[in-house]
Amino acid sequence: GTQQSSATIDVETESGAEKEGTYQVPAGKVFGITDIVVANFQGDEGVLTISFGERKITTIALETFRNQDYHWVTPIQIPENATVTAAVTCAKPGTPATG
Repeated sequence: GTQQSSATIDVETESGAEKEGTYQVPAGKVFGITDIVVANFQGDEGVLTISFGERKITTIALETFRNQDYHWVTPIQIPENATVTAAVTCAKPGTPATG
């Protein structure tokens, strides 16, 4: 059978910089991506690319969302020991949230 699980890749970067966050699928497991939730609290401008190996899952312009979720009916299967990467390039920081 299958077991539900989740993973968080948190990436923070500064203006003009690129940074990556990763998640490695454990040995003996297959990670099925059905949902991705992204957050851009400051409204930064730039690009987010989510991939594994040579396969690009999606590329999203940061300025098009603050909080957004994406869903796939058929899971994207990530094999054991593969690494999911979230790469963020910040072109221009937004205004920090207050409160």
